[in-house]
Formats: sequence, C-alpha cells, structure tokens
Amino acid sequence: MLEILDTAGTEQFTAMRDLYMKNGQGFILVYSIIASATFDELTDLQRQILRVKDVDQ
Repeated sequence: MLEILDTAGTEQFTAMRDLYMKNGQGFILVYSIIASATFDELTDLQRQILRVKDVDQ
C-alpha cells in the first residue's frame, strides 16, 4: 500500500511527523526547482528521518 503524506511544511503536523517517519518504510523528499530554500531544507528533513528511524549516519 502507498500512503502519501503531504504536510507542505506546515507546523501543525510536526507532532505527527515523527510517528509517520517511524512507521514509514520509504521516503521521497521533494523540493521546488524555483525555490532554492526548499532544496536546502532537505538535509534537515533527511537527518530527522534518520534520527527517528534510529539509523547510524
């Protein structure tokens, strides 16, 4: 089953994000090609996923 969670960076989903990351088996990180800041934020998001999944970096 594929479940897509699009929070669009909204803060109201912050508490739920860790739970979704913990239970997720795969992640696709998406950014805007016209907003470079969205690309820069991917590193933080990747680190958060690795932290929640308790993966050695």
